[in-house]
Amino acid sequence: MDSSERLESRRETALYTCTTGYGPDDEVRTWEGRGADGTSLGIIELTVNIPFIPGNINNASTFDFPVRYESLGEIDPHWVVSNDPHPEVIKRSIEAGRRLQHRGCRAVMGNCGFFGNYQPFVAAELDVPFFGSSLMQIPMMLAAMGEDQIVGVLTANGPALEEAPALEYCGVAGRDRLVIYGMEQEPEFSGNLLSTTGRLSPKMIEEELVAKAVQMVDEHPNIGAICLECSELPPHAHAIQNAVRRPMWGFTTMADWIHAGLVRHPYTGWM
Repeated sequence: MDSSERLESRRETALYTCTTGYGPDDEVRTWEGRGADGTSLGIIELTVNIPFIPGNINNASTFDFPVRYESLGEIDPHWVVSNDPHPEVIKRSIEAGRRLQHRGCRAVMGNCGFFGNYQPFVAAELDVPFFGSSLMQIPMMLAAMGEDQIVGVLTANGPALEEAPALEYCGVAGRDRLVIYGMEQEPEFSGNLLSTTGRLSPKMIEEELVAKAVQMVDEHPNIGAICLECSELPPHAHAIQNAVRRPMWGFTTMADWIHAGLVRHPYTGWM
């Protein structure tokens, strides 16, 4: 079955609603290589030597629904976390996205905010929606607030994000209502997490993130919301929010939103 036939099969025969049984006219289809069913969301995985604690999208227990992962393979992580899209990452991301859609995923995500550098290139080559970066939520955040408020972006690498096309590719029209604070100089975040040593102290990471967020809000009190760029940040979102008292969105909120649109359930209740 070619890609167009798979797409029509996905649209026409997938059972989107909850059911307790099957009727005589129900028909479901599959195709060679799909392998397993029930995963609506696929995640392209930048494979790095980092412990993925709960709350990280590379920890499957983060989600209340099944997800499927597909690795880029062995590459230099700095090809992704950079200010310049790398042609090999474009190629491998498209290949990984196609493998995920071939295996039945109805949408694909990246697992690093800097996949925003690759958003238009990958989206153009897939038959299903591609959500490369948590930064894609920023335009909606800005639209929801008055013009006197701004969005604070907490990122793994501030200078790289400042120079990268990721924000533009994610629909952010300008930088006048953004402030960007990076973690690239923080001892634990940089020394273990960004250096991919294979170990980290969640408590120390959390303390550094909270301190950086407090600094950001103190210096820019008109921040109305915070975007967490990095997939390593959501495990600490509650602690950050408790310290700065601002709404915030990141990879986990985006994944929940995507899944909610992919798999709608019937409502029950009474009138």
